[in-house]
Amino acid sequence: MSAFSLANLAFGVAVVLIGAVLLVSRARVLRFVRGRFDKVYREHQFSEEEIARRLPTMSVVVVVACGFAVFGTALIVIGAVSTR
Repeated sequence: MSAFSLANLAFGVAVVLIGAVLLVSRARVLRFVRGRFDKVYREHQFSEEEIARRLPTMSVVVVVACGFAVFGTALIVIGAVSTR
């Protein structure tokens, strides 16, 4: 097994795990992200309506987490195929 395929497999597994954790804890992640965005928007003195319009939604968190899972799976496949 080459170093390239081993690195792809290891990194792919790590990225898939990150995506899985994001999907499982998406409510907590969304609460954290919304808190950070809210703080930054208040520092820039946006109105309440503008803050509510700009805050990220649950679908954004799900899309990002699924992106992690897909990218990690692709790395695992590349690592598995390159071992042959």
